[in-house]
Amino acid sequence: MAHLRLLCDEHIPLTIVEWLKKAPGRHKVATVCELGWGGLKDPVLIKKATNDNRVIVTRDREFRLAAKYPICTHSGILVLPGRRYTPEECIRALRNFLLSGERECCKHAIVTLHPESAWVEDVNGSRSLEFRNV
Repeated sequence: MAHLRLLCDEHIPLTIVEWLKKAPGRHKVATVCELGWGGLKDPVLIKKATNDNRVIVTRDREFRLAAKYPICTHSGILVLPGRRYTPEECIRALRNFLLSGERECCKHAIVTLHPESAWVEDVNGSRSLEFRNV
């Protein structure tokens, strides 16, 4: 399975970014600050990430809105569990997703992660993915 090109936005704690850079799958991980894109408005960030073929990793719940960010008009959006979850719980959700065999489904789609499941919105509609602890 191919690696993902991921872009962590400004809301992603450093512990999660560092984990992603070492995560199984050799994903290409960058942050908006590393690329000089810090402070950009969301629509501009989506365009830049799409032009660079990167899936955005965020905790910003606004990115879950398919009406605002239509499926297949971007490289993909991976929404982590909300702020009430600890970085460790977010890492567990990411680990479960990345090792589930379903990681490619985030390309050109919106995937909302939870520690034990994910909600996927793509060209085929919406569906739930249940993870077994890996």
